[in-house]
Amino acid sequence: MSVMLVLEVCYMSVVSFVAVKLLRRVPERRYKWEPMPSVGGAGGGKDEEAAVAGGEAFPLVLVQIPMYNEREVYKLSIGAACALTWPPDRIIIQVLDDSTDPFIKELVELECKDWASKKINIKYEIRESRKGYKAGALMKGMEHSYAQECDFVAIFDADFQPEPDFLLRTVPFLVHNPKIALVQTRWEFVKYDVCLMTRIQKMSLDYHFKVEQESGSSMHAFFGFNGKSLCQKQKLEVPLLTPVKPTECVERIYVPEVLVAFFLLVCASYDFVLGAGRYYLYIFLQAFAFLLLGFGFVGTAGPCSCP
Repeated sequence: MSVMLVLEVCYMSVVSFVAVKLLRRVPERRYKWEPMPSVGGAGGGKDEEAAVAGGEAFPLVLVQIPMYNEREVYKLSIGAACALTWPPDRIIIQVLDDSTDPFIKELVELECKDWASKKINIKYEIRESRKGYKAGALMKGMEHSYAQECDFVAIFDADFQPEPDFLLRTVPFLVHNPKIALVQTRWEFVKYDVCLMTRIQKMSLDYHFKVEQESGSSMHAFFGFNGKSLCQKQKLEVPLLTPVKPTECVERIYVPEVLVAFFLLVCASYDFVLGAGRYYLYIFLQAFAFLLLGFGFVGTAGPCSCP
């Protein structure tokens, strides 16, 4: 297994270097891409009149932001979405608030009303239960009549702050390439140099985006969804999986993480139990990490999120 992991890393690194760096197989060269006309931001500006005049040439985009008790970041994410450069009449900001804290829910609603008073087309949506968690909120948001009229859907997690030109850089891929269903972009990091831990986290995630995702994209292979993407509405009809609920007796025990930890422990001890006399120490470390997550020793304690 260790050899397979090393070979996989080497393969992805070579593909990323050769395909992207040497052969310049960047998305703009592999697919048809033509820039959108220059427009003013959704919040207005000196080019607002030109944006309104040319708005009909732009597809209608729905921006979805699912939230759950996001007190620290809700203003940043909503503000960044409302500042996207796109004709004001061709973009809808949809805030999907599943917050269980009434105070936070009120703050998010007031923030949406504040942006709405600035003539931003923003919708604040809530629902009765948290079925499906954030994925369920996204699907519920698509049931609204105004969402059905949109051509494309941009999805940002609650702590994301997209650059103003995000839509200008991504929408052309979908407009000019009908077979493309989803365009995903990489992360950048805010305050990554706070401490050693944040620097290590940035290095790890940089490898994920610059090597794993670049190699997967260039070879048409699978790679994970990272919470920041633009997709075609017609290709979003996928079944919603029902998540495993936390145990009812102890709110901070999470069954999926505990099961993964148990599976990793079995894998790590497999050869030793059969008499081979070998342990796989790095798998024990992974199992220990999942145990910490499973028993709630990482993160902030909060109310049970069962729907």
